[in-house]
Amino acid sequence: MATKQQVIDHIKNEYVVQFFNDGTFKFELKWEGRSQGVYGACTDSELQLTSAFALKTEITAAQALRHNESMFGVVELETVFSLKHNVLIENLDDSEIDQGIRSLAFYADEYESRVSAQDGF
Repeated sequence: MATKQQVIDHIKNEYVVQFFNDGTFKFELKWEGRSQGVYGACTDSELQLTSAFALKTEITAAQALRHNESMFGVVELETVFSLKHNVLIENLDDSEIDQGIRSLAFYADEYESRVSAQDGF
């Protein structure tokens, strides 16, 4: 059984994380000459992660939904479209935390590469 503190401690130990005053955090994953930012928050019951893939000026909401080939949801956040992953933390282990983070970042980066010529997120 994972607690909020165990999840946060694991993320702090595995990634270079920047924490904000509101309890949210961000970090970046890098591979094969590309990078992808992941933003998150953890409550007592769930880990919430998002990763941007397009500016709202690059594609429409309908395109963002229609062309999503991942298992993650699409959300509209201020000026960007992002993939979103929510997971209950009650029974999470470290490998499941990492798998969710890496999968989210991979799919967001892959989506970004299809809609933009830049690696901006």
